[in-house]
Amino acid sequence: MTIKAFLGTYGTPSKVLEAPDEELESFIDPLGLQETRIKAVKQMSQAFFEKEWEDPVEFYGCGKFTSDSWRIFCRGVKASKGVEDATLLRYLRWLNTGSLKDPKPARPRMPNAYAA
Repeated sequence: MTIKAFLGTYGTPSKVLEAPDEELESFIDPLGLQETRIKAVKQMSQAFFEKEWEDPVEFYGCGKFTSDSWRIFCRGVKASKGVEDATLLRYLRWLNTGSLKDPKPARPRMPNAYAA
């Protein structure tokens, strides 16, 4: 609910940069670490305008999970190569196969040491 309310009010980087920190804090307060999160969202918003970016990992506060999520949900990449997050892998498995179950690899049969 916090993200939906935040994006409903500050749906563009410009709106985030125009907002006073105290106003942003009212949305971010339930998440904790308000000062750190406000700093991150403002730095990301500023960098959005200033950088020629290729991947969100280039923004302050964004890591591999953000980058992988962006490629999957915004760019439509369906390959799991390089994705490490279990939930993202599960989503890709569902997207590609229609199943949420992790296919179990067939166990190799062990030779029977007692067979003659």
